Amino acid sequence: MRTCKENTELLNQCVREGCPGRTPWILFINFPLIASMTGVKAEEYFHDPQAMTEAQTEVFRRLGTDGPLSPDFGTVAEASAYGGQVVYDREGIPSIQPDPKLETADLILEKPADPRTDGLMARQLEFLEYMAAHVPAGMRVASCNMMAPLTAAATLRGISDFCVDVLEEPEPVRLLTEQITRTEIDSLKEQKKILGGSLSRVLLSDDISSFLSAGQFEALVRPVYDRIYGAFPEAQRWLHNDGSAAHLARPILQAGIQLWHIGKDMDLGELLRLTEKKVALCGNLNPVTELLGMTPEEVEARARKEAGQYRETGKHVLSTGGFISYGTAPETILAMMRGAEPVH
Repeated sequence: MRTCKENTELLNQCVREGCPGRTPWILFINFPLIASMTGVKAEEYFHDPQAMTEAQTEVFRRLGTDGPLSPDFGTVAEASAYGGQVVYDREGIPSIQPDPKLETADLILEKPADPRTDGLMARQLEFLEYMAAHVPAGMRVASCNMMAPLTAAATLRGISDFCVDVLEEPEPVRLLTEQITRTEIDSLKEQKKILGGSLSRVLLSDDISSFLSAGQFEALVRPVYDRIYGAFPEAQRWLHNDGSAAHLARPILQAGIQLWHIGKDMDLGELLRLTEKKVALCGNLNPVTELLGMTPEEVEARARKEAGQYRETGKHVLSTGGFISYGTAPETILAMMRGAEPVH
């Protein structure tokens, strides 16, 4: 199996100009898998930067990769900076509890939230500083996975009510997402300083944009992408949207997205056609029915078939459609990684 360094170089080539005949892999990993592999408790992981750093390091080393280490707060950090109430479930995992008394217009602040002081965005920066200062030998650190402004706004308001607001009161939606955009750019600027003056990629998670029409996407989302990605021209433009977003393929291409993490139910071949093979696409392997439900041998064969089907496009990255699930065996993940390479 290729080394992690070789895979990272191949991934960058795939994102930049394509790599016909070869298939890189990428792992989307967050707390559920990390907890199942290390036993770390949520009350430690989300509150202690050393615990998060050590747990992530253990997982990546067991998988033979160099990370990247990155602050991992799920969907809550951005919304919490705008007053969203953070609640913890019985397992200690955070989420946002929307206030049904507040409409979108009520969530707009007098001035944009400050990522250095407000909500869990401040903790994101604190954890990133710790990771950068204590990165173990052979590991690397990357910027945070940011909830895109529209998704953060929907998390604050509640998804159903927010979707109604998009139709009936689009101006407050636009104003709130504009504020969150300014806050996220400020956060990424701080992250850039912490990481030594450059960002390798900006990763936005924006599942909620799947609920919009192409026209609504162009009006509400495209300007936000232009501002955030445009503020960091050195960084690759990565997008996580594993919703039913095939109707947004053309707008996503036109927004200059370079890597798109899609969902397990999407037709990868159709998306390659719609994006003119100009966007690196990753996903499609089902993290539950395949990585959890198959033996390592079956997963390797399934991954090799997937890679072989799209290898010549030069724009396929082998990965799961969504984050890797709690309880997935390391042996299964390693089998998926091996499946990126053809049998010689």
